Amino acid sequence: MARKKIARGLSPLPSRLTFKAKKKHKGAQLLETLRDIAIANQQEEPRVFYPIREVARHLGVPLSTVSRIYNALEEEGILVSVRGSKTLLQGRSGGRHLSVLGFIGMPALTSSFVTLQDCRTFFIRTRRELRARGFAVATAFYDRSDGQNGRLFSRIDKYDFDTVLWHQPDRAAKETVPQLKDGGVQVIGLSDRWFPSIRCRYEVQRESAIASILRDWHANDAITSVVVVRGIEISAAKEELLKTLLEEEGIA
Repeated sequence: MARKKIARGLSPLPSRLTFKAKKKHKGAQLLETLRDIAIANQQEEPRVFYPIREVARHLGVPLSTVSRIYNALEEEGILVSVRGSKTLLQGRSGGRHLSVLGFIGMPALTSSFVTLQDCRTFFIRTRRELRARGFAVATAFYDRSDGQNGRLFSRIDKYDFDTVLWHQPDRAAKETVPQLKDGGVQVIGLSDRWFPSIRCRYEVQRESAIASILRDWHANDAITSVVVVRGIEISAAKEELLKTLLEEEGIA
């Protein structure tokens, strides 16, 4: 007997999941899978997403695991829960709320958002802070080719943003930003790690930030010694940088 479809209008879920041993936790792999499915099914307007119970039963995973993953996708701005009702997949187009201070758009390169933890963390925390300060925020996902064919500008333009906050502007930004400015949209660039394609108002300076934290530890918390523990993804260069900063602040 054919498997019953979980949600009308969405592509079918995989019949089963194959977890890669010794690479990532199963929960992290399931999060990536459901994130990919959600982004692939996004349309201009919101639509009903798969119910948590149906996903858990279909994939044979605990209900609590799927619930945690849905919460994570809500934090990322991909899903929206409607209390007492259904889970919605956020649409590409957005609406303005009358009581907010402004409507801010955050373009996100899909490949970076999906594969880079630091990238997702930036979007989650920035969106949380902006909302706490009274702003409405929406994420506009795009692919590298969207800047060349004009799709990226059309997608962002439909949101009617007041301001666009562009994290690590790439070539697509260089092709899209002039059109946004011509339409009266303020664009704020934030540079991180490599040379941006447009002039940025802000730049992430990790060395000065870490040095400031270390000075605060030393002066206010009387911390006199710190041990650097290498994580799974930390590079030798990052470890050497931390050790150098610790020595400069006198708490190595």
